[in-house]
Amino acid sequence: MASTPNDPLDIEQALRGLLALQVAEREERMAEGASRRTELILADAGLSFAAIASVTGKKRDSIRKTVERARKRPASAGDDD
Repeated sequence: MASTPNDPLDIEQALRGLLALQVAEREERMAEGASRRTELILADAGLSFAAIASVTGKKRDSIRKTVERARKRPASAGDDD
């Protein structure tokens, strides 16, 4: 079914799309280790591991491990912006 300009915009899909674009842009411009991990920022914002995996294109389990490891590190270990 083709969409037309008058079709209502699904707000959840639109927000996911915007978030995915922001994540992609951030990942492209950030230097390795120079900034807080995208996964941790999204997790701290309340997104589930599955939702983060969906917008980053990574596996849920790798998201979980990344977030768990980052949370175990002391705050001075470089996870801040």
